[in-house]
Amino acid sequence: MKTELLKIPFKQYCDIDAINSSKLKEFFADQKLFYKTHIEKSIPEEEEARHFTLGRAIHCAVLEPENFTKNFMVGERRKSTKLGIANHAVALEAGISLISEDEYTLCQAIARELPKQKQWNLYHEGAIKIHTEVTITLEMNGIKLKVMLDRCIEHENFVYVPDLKSTSKANQNEFDSALTEYDYLIQCAFYKFVAEKHFKKPCIMIFTFCSKEEPFHIAFIKIPDHQQEIGLTLLSCALSRYVHAQETGIWYQEQVQERQALIPNWAMSKYQTYIDETKLI
Repeated sequence: MKTELLKIPFKQYCDIDAINSSKLKEFFADQKLFYKTHIEKSIPEEEEARHFTLGRAIHCAVLEPENFTKNFMVGERRKSTKLGIANHAVALEAGISLISEDEYTLCQAIARELPKQKQWNLYHEGAIKIHTEVTITLEMNGIKLKVMLDRCIEHENFVYVPDLKSTSKANQNEFDSALTEYDYLIQCAFYKFVAEKHFKKPCIMIFTFCSKEEPFHIAFIKIPDHQQEIGLTLLSCALSRYVHAQETGIWYQEQVQERQALIPNWAMSKYQTYIDETKLI
């Protein structure tokens, strides 16, 4: 297996011909839609969702504030106004994203709050190297994987991989709901798998939930080991199907006589997660 660590802009990351966690989850959820969108291209890809743009802005404000103005423009973004239309044109020409004044204020508030958290600072204490907003590519079994990690906090014998998530409320219920809605189990397994192949040491995924509402609470959540095992099983199944589709050219079948049984998303709710900061170190 060949891996590579890259420090590249988000647009360049998107241009890498490889499959990431999001696309693999799309493939696993609906192979026909994936084929028509990404292979046949008969269905146009959706534009970047607003919440994803805001999430990237928060990431940049927290982790790389010095690069914020290189990637984001702040101003009126409503296309119902002349100024909004003009700002969108300027941002498009510059190849950057446009966010509103309120969104910028939110980014700055979270950027001030996270460094105050004792747990956040403990993750960094004693680190031998810190990699921020880095891309790792991995070539295996004829396919290429890619992941852009928010931060890799490298210690002597392990690596912390905090993944920032902006949400309405940073609490347990919000995480448990998002766990199944956004397939965090597969994402966690995908990130860990690629990162561990590169760093050659255990990687500890930490989902860092940042509330978008005052007082901007922060929650650090580790997926329990038994759920991580489920994630690895789902990841293995998804990758096997993807490799098979690539090799055979059969991306989906209109009529399937036999299907492989999988644990449905709704069944995941019985596997409750927990917040236990003492076990994250």
